[in-house]
Amino acid sequence: MSEYFLSLGRDDQREVLEIASAAMGRSAHLLEKDVWVVLALSALYAEGSPLANAPTGQARDALAEDYALMVADDVMVGKALAFDDLMRACSTLEQQINSV
Repeated sequence: MSEYFLSLGRDDQREVLEIASAAMGRSAHLLEKDVWVVLALSALYAEGSPLANAPTGQARDALAEDYALMVADDVMVGKALAFDDLMRACSTLEQQINSV
């Protein structure tokens, strides 16, 4: 689905995002972010890729900004973890998975 979205022209992408935004009651910019997250995760978990759950550096900073927007837009289900707590949990999970 994400690959199809990216094959559309920019105007068509905007239209799809606006339609989905109206239907789902979510911000169009967050839906677009979701497309990029799916693509990034697909690349990360592709066969032969090392498994890395806890981003670092600029990737971590960008994710922190996106996470803050999601919390502000109230799209989190239940009580959202603090970002640093979430990253610690991801790091622990990464270590456990990669030790197998």
